[in-house]
Amino acid sequence: SSFIAPRRSPRRSPQLFVGPSYPMVVVSAPGKVLLAGGYLILDRPHTGTVLALDARFFSAVEMRPPAAAALPGEVEVSVASPQFGELRHYVYSSGPAGEDASLRPTAGTAAQPPNRYVEVPLLYAITAARALAAAAAPAGSEPVPPPPPLALEVTLAADNGFYSHIAELRARGLPLTAESLASLPPLLRPAAGDNGDVAKTGLGSSATLVTSLVAALLHTLGAISLPEPGGPPAAAAAQPKSHEREERELAMLHALAQVCHCAAQGKVGSGFDVCAATFGSHRYCRFSPATIQPLLGLAEGAAPPPALLLGAIGSAGRAPALDHEAEPFQLPPGVEVMMADVCCGAHTPSMVKSIQRWRGEDGAAKGLWSRYASQSARLQASLRRLAALHGRYVADGRAAQWLEALARLGGMAPKEWFVEASLDGCELATALNEVRNASLELRTLVRSISTASGVPVEPAAQTRLLDATMQQRGVLMALVPGAGGHDAVLALVLPSAPPPAGLLATRQRVSSLWRGWDDKGADAAAAPVCELPVKESKSVSGGHNGVRIEGAAAAALLRRAAAPLRGETALSGGRQTLVVGLAAVVAVAAVAAAALQLRKR
Repeated sequence: SSFIAPRRSPRRSPQLFVGPSYPMVVVSAPGKVLLAGGYLILDRPHTGTVLALDARFFSAVEMRPPAAAALPGEVEVSVASPQFGELRHYVYSSGPAGEDASLRPTAGTAAQPPNRYVEVPLLYAITAARALAAAAAPAGSEPVPPPPPLALEVTLAADNGFYSHIAELRARGLPLTAESLASLPPLLRPAAGDNGDVAKTGLGSSATLVTSLVAALLHTLGAISLPEPGGPPAAAAAQPKSHEREERELAMLHALAQVCHCAAQGKVGSGFDVCAATFGSHRYCRFSPATIQPLLGLAEGAAPPPALLLGAIGSAGRAPALDHEAEPFQLPPGVEVMMADVCCGAHTPSMVKSIQRWRGEDGAAKGLWSRYASQSARLQASLRRLAALHGRYVADGRAAQWLEALARLGGMAPKEWFVEASLDGCELATALNEVRNASLELRTLVRSISTASGVPVEPAAQTRLLDATMQQRGVLMALVPGAGGHDAVLALVLPSAPPPAGLLATRQRVSSLWRGWDDKGADAAAAPVCELPVKESKSVSGGHNGVRIEGAAAAALLRRAAAPLRGETALSGGRQTLVVGLAAVVAVAAVAAAALQLRKR
């Protein structure tokens, strides 16, 4: 199956603003959680099922008039990260088609440690936009002239859910609950963990940063056109955009984000986190590393040759080189995800290396790994059958009965589902029973792998917490997500009472358990359990819950957050005016007009 993005609203024609900039473009990408397929997802043809979450990473890009001394082909870029109190400045330059590209930090930024998760997307995305513009020029047309100078202001920020804020809650005297986390001010500065690194919750901050930044740059520079919030229906109908083009642009964005993420981390990962950041919830089979390997052989900081880059990401007449598979999947209504931060983080890269070493050295590993792969596939298939069953309820005109049936079964002890399925022939009870049993058997195999490899994929302390969670009425399954370890737990929950209590009754029951969890195990670490205020990301029209453009509220929030770093006055409303020279305005307008022409092609 393929992803169809929602219908785009055509971007308005460029206008000359007597103001500080053109409108800010804010793109967000969702965090992720891997339900099944941990470690397996590194190897084709194994698959993993991943949910896109409503915790989002935001990248804002705003065109500004360039400095008077800027040269043709140059792009002045300032990058503000208000959550880290950091402001960086760069100058990008290249030929008209992206050839001979470079990104150099200015004097102040050069003294800072490099940030490849920012610098690689800047270098690759601007180069790609110029290469795509040149490739779209009609055959036999005049050579592409040097692009006018341009200035871009970039702001990067993440929802609080990407970072552990347990220390912040304690400092404020607040209980360790999802409600307390949701009450915190947005875009808080992340706290450092015991090892001095930023304490994260494992939702994929680097993948969402790269994906949202690449998307914001490509959209601003006219290479793609993402869904616009509240676009005028009449204009969209007058200039419809084909689904084929929508698919092609999302595929191009995804491929470029994968290339950037791999180049930034210096290796080819599985890519499921970038795929989820782009497309949203899905079942994923990774791409062959060879499809982008040529781009990873470049020298440190070197720009990709435009022809090589377009060969990997595709262009108007050519599909991207990636051979991944992404089948849309979302939880059916009435089934929700709950997650908790256990604040005792695992170091995923070292765990992956240890698992791979065990698989290569232990002769018995092959059989155990094969059983684990089969059971993972079984759990993923059972989740898809549950989602398909909801589809049949809707097709049969029984959508209202779906939630009623879920609440009735969720209010029972799970062992009664088997009775409902075998005696009454209840198809929903059969589907729920299959998901629950598949998850329990998968956890048994995960514990066997933990014991055999010495890698704590499901540590004993997590086993006790998960077992207690599974005993709560309305819990469908509970496990350690992704690569496992000590840092998080996940549960899928059902309504366990009739409306209006429904899901709330189950969520409160599980939240209470987690909040008061006091592990008496001999090996238990003193790690608090704090529910994260996250759910599966809601879909925009068309069923897509991945990357998207945000509205004016997000733009205002990011502008206020970055204002102190840039020495500006944060505005609560209205538009700050600034008289700019005619030459600077014309330069910005020329870039915007070129972007519009590229979109029209």
